[in-house]
Formats: sequence, structure tokens, C-alpha cells
Amino acid sequence: MILKPVNMKRKILVLVIIVSLHFVAKGQVAININGYTNNLTLINPASITKFDGYRISVGHNIGWLGMKKSPQTTYLSADGLLTDNMGGAISLISSQQGIFSVSQIRCSYMYRTQVASDHQLAFGVLAAIEKNTISTVNLSPDEIVDPTLSNSYYNRSNVIAGLGVEYSWNNLLVALSSPMFYNSFANSLAIQNYFYSQYQFDINETWSLKPGLLLRYTPGYPFMSELTAAVTWNSLVSMRLGFNTNHDFSSLVMVHLDKISFYYSYSMPFNSLSSITSGMHELSFSLFLKSGK
Repeated sequence: MILKPVNMKRKILVLVIIVSLHFVAKGQVAININGYTNNLTLINPASITKFDGYRISVGHNIGWLGMKKSPQTTYLSADGLLTDNMGGAISLISSQQGIFSVSQIRCSYMYRTQVASDHQLAFGVLAAIEKNTISTVNLSPDEIVDPTLSNSYYNRSNVIAGLGVEYSWNNLLVALSSPMFYNSFANSLAIQNYFYSQYQFDINETWSLKPGLLLRYTPGYPFMSELTAAVTWNSLVSMRLGFNTNHDFSSLVMVHLDKISFYYSYSMPFNSLSSITSGMHELSFSLFLKSGK
């Protein structure tokens, strides 16, 4: 039997929806940011910048290069210390995956305390509103009339709450977070969970080495771990390499100037996706402003 073109298009559309729902329907997708080590606030509300002032960051990445409607994420965030012990952050995040769009606005609060000499412990909480929509801009008239596209299941708003803790001692940093601990749409808690640790070895006055470990667990999804190593020269230029259990290799180059920093990152898959995509690009820019205190 030969399928009519319209029916074939609808079958392909339904297939795209099913595959995309595996990632976005339950609001359980982790923010796919390669440069998370340079802006930990995106995955942990307790990780407010230690800079004496405020940081404004903007970033954009494009994944699955070479494919139409490839996933894209854009974020704008501002964070900083409000007092010596308290800090806050606000983030605007927009993610596009095929015909699915997810927009989020987050507010975070952090409290840091000195538990001993050179030992600090920080606690953070976040609240967010998330909007999920389906974009029909590039669909044909035959596809737009599909009743699946108007289903409220795929066009909804969620309320999200998260929490995190961070411990630092000299050059050691250890943290645990659940940036999506509660989602009003889901029926479970601790939906996204991260553990990360990093330590800075000061080789000499010019060079430093910072290895790191990230663990990510989302119920119903594969467990992911990533090892990274960053080398910094003269506190001006950093280069980081990483490899995770999804068989993705990542590289990042960052330049630090007086009041600005920016980085470029590229990741390449060494798995089944390598035959259909060449990887992901990411670019980010940060501006540091003195508090005036």
C-alpha cells in the first residue's frame, strides 16, 4: 500500500512529536550548557558568583549541527552578592527543540556562612515559571490542523522550585543541587539532580590546573558523568577539555579581561549521533560590575 503524501507527513510529524516528548514533555530536560563550570548558577542556586559586585552573562548554543530545527538554547543571567553573606540571581532561559519551545524565568537566593577558617557553606533556593509551547510557524497547512498540536498537554505553564548546597575550602569546591526539585506538572520530586566537584592546583604563579567531576541524574533518563580538566595561564586565558558517559568530547577556550570575559565551546559526539551531526557550538559573554560598596 502506498501512503498518501499528506498521511506520510502526518506520520512523520507524530514521530517527531514522540521523540521530542522524550526530552521535553515532562519538563525534565536539563539545561544543555557546555560552559556550566563558568556559570554554576545555572545548575545550582547556591553558586552565586564570589566576585565583589555583579555579573551579567549572555550565552547561546546550537546543538546537532547539520540537522534542520536543531536544538538551541539562549540564556541571560545576572547574579551577585547583596551583602557579605547573601546573594541573588535572575535568569531568562529559552530552549527550542524541533517544534517545541520552552521558556523559563528563574529567581535564586543564596546564603553563605563561614563554618571554620577558610571553610564556607552556602545554601540556595530557586523559584521559576516555565512556559511550554508548540511552534507551528514552519509547518504546512495540513500539519497545522493536526489536533495533537493544540493539545493542552503540550501547551502549558509550570511552576518549578529548586535547591542546592555548596561547600568550599581553599581551592576545593563540592556541591549538590536539584534545580528542578519540584515541578507542578510532574508527579515526583528531585526531578533533576547534580553533584559536582573541582579542585584548583596552583602549579606556579603563572599556571594552574583545575580538574572537575560532574554527575547528573534524572529519573527515567540515562545517568551521566563528565570529567573535565581546565588549564589557566596568568588568570587571563583558560582552556578546558571534557568527556562524558554520553560519549561526547567537549573543548572550551575562555579569555578573562578586567571587567569582561567570554568563551567559545565546541562539543563533538562519539556515538550514534556522529553520523548525523557534527556537534554543538556555544558562545558566552560576561560583564562584571563593581557593587560600589
